[in-house]
Amino acid sequence: MRLRWHHDPVPHRTHALVATVLVLGQGVLTPGAVSTSAPSQPEAPTGVTAAAGEQRATVAWVPPAAGTVPPPETRITRGPRPRGVVPRRSSRFTWASTPEGLPTRCTLDRRAVPCEDGELRLSGLGPGTHGFTVAARDPDGGEDPSPAARFWTVPLDDRHLDVGSGWRRGRQPAAYRGTLLRATRRGATLSTPGIDVRALALVASVGPRAGSVTAFLGGRRLGEFDLQAPSRRTRRVIPLASFAGVHNGRIRVVVRSRGKPVVVDGLAVETWFVAPRQTD
Repeated sequence: MRLRWHHDPVPHRTHALVATVLVLGQGVLTPGAVSTSAPSQPEAPTGVTAAAGEQRATVAWVPPAAGTVPPPETRITRGPRPRGVVPRRSSRFTWASTPEGLPTRCTLDRRAVPCEDGELRLSGLGPGTHGFTVAARDPDGGEDPSPAARFWTVPLDDRHLDVGSGWRRGRQPAAYRGTLLRATRRGATLSTPGIDVRALALVASVGPRAGSVTAFLGGRRLGEFDLQAPSRRTRRVIPLASFAGVHNGRIRVVVRSRGKPVVVDGLAVETWFVAPRQTD
């Protein structure tokens, strides 16, 4: 027996369905049979039989009792790497739901944003950490209780850093936001005022002749970081530190090498992170 369902909703959560029944063998079509199988399933409702050929009958489908249907689930299928640094002001997200094709509710930095068709393009993002969430909603109003979430950081541009002596400003189309700072003098320093930090990364150029820097948070020395690489590349993200909790302090990046170019595009500062569930 094979059914083709035609949905005709009626009150009180009982749905009348007109089933086109295709059967092999003999039998009697019994209208009014009750089924707990969802109409998307091809099985016949309990008690429906029919003579050979094609016949129509109205049967009732009663959905499972409230609380027995699992809530929808949502997953992000494309977006910035979780807790990653993205040296640009735009991002694109796509997502999927189970069951498929459900409407969704989205937020950016805890504020609702419109989202349709399983895709959202963001632009004009400011520096700092951003959080995106998406939750699927079923036709009865049930919502994914743990929305898919993604947190990422847009760097602070070099123009917003406090610049000490020894640095020269420049422009380059391939650089983050088109500008950069260059120094060869040992001890040349870039800094920020005191700030809450969970993770820290330098956005810089690397290359065969590049120099090195030392990074500090408050009075804490985070380490030495060599910018040498086999080939020259811009907008590279160099992780400096990651912490289990929030630390506050003034950030300093100090040129350690002498006579070698250090080119800085920006500084990525992860400032907050609350993600019960992030999806890849």
